[in-house]
Amino acid sequence: VEKGTGQALPVEVIEDRIQQCVEMSKGGPSLPMIGYLTSDDRDICATARDALLRAGGSKMEEALKVLESGALMICLDENEEPVSKKQMSEVVWTGGLTSGHNRWFDKSIQIICTNNGKAGMCGEHSMMDGMPVVNFCDYVTKTPYVEAKAQKPASRGYESAVDNVKDIFGDLTTELTSPGSNVSALVDQSKANFDKLISAHELQVQSFQGYGSGAIKKMGYSPDAYVQMAMQLATYRLWGEQGGTYEATQVRPFLHGRTETTRTVSPASEAFIKTMG
Repeated sequence: VEKGTGQALPVEVIEDRIQQCVEMSKGGPSLPMIGYLTSDDRDICATARDALLRAGGSKMEEALKVLESGALMICLDENEEPVSKKQMSEVVWTGGLTSGHNRWFDKSIQIICTNNGKAGMCGEHSMMDGMPVVNFCDYVTKTPYVEAKAQKPASRGYESAVDNVKDIFGDLTTELTSPGSNVSALVDQSKANFDKLISAHELQVQSFQGYGSGAIKKMGYSPDAYVQMAMQLATYRLWGEQGGTYEATQVRPFLHGRTETTRTVSPASEAFIKTMG
């Protein structure tokens, strides 16, 4: 959206500004890959943020203010060309060993775009509940490009991409890499922790086409309840004990309400999974 008015920008303006970001990035990173800091333990990340401010002073404070004020972040993964659901899921989940630096994991919504046109999002839950994100993603995926391009706001003059797009960290290379700064060491340690963490996990993606919610309803069951029991049974067969699954419960209509959880574990569900074995 346009700063100061809250109005949506024309697609052409957005495209020009994103292209300017691409052109500016061709020189390569000029400072430590500080995005790794946001992937670490939150206490470590907080300590690292203090180190950034000590090293960069008011310029760093202003840069972080700009970065943190954005409603969302767009991550252009130019080195990624996923062709399978598994590959794309790893790009969206963590960025992996090749693109994990190109994230800011404190951001509520990150839109990840790959070099071959795949896109997805990574969400940070503490500031953003599930249903608004579902509605957001639903709108994005169901709005055709031609329709978005046809939605032209009131005509006005816009800053050129060259004038509008700035490297907010561009003047901080010297400060962050000086002998008195420990930012590079902190980034290296967080990168090592990140690489170790994601290398210890594996994600498999299954696109199940056998039946869906319509068939479950015809069976006489709630699709939500059906899936909850499936998760409890899978957990029991994997670990030999019942897992504490839950269903998200919306309480946003109430004052200060966000999302609560309804636990679906019960003596009846325990009897079901143990009977199933």
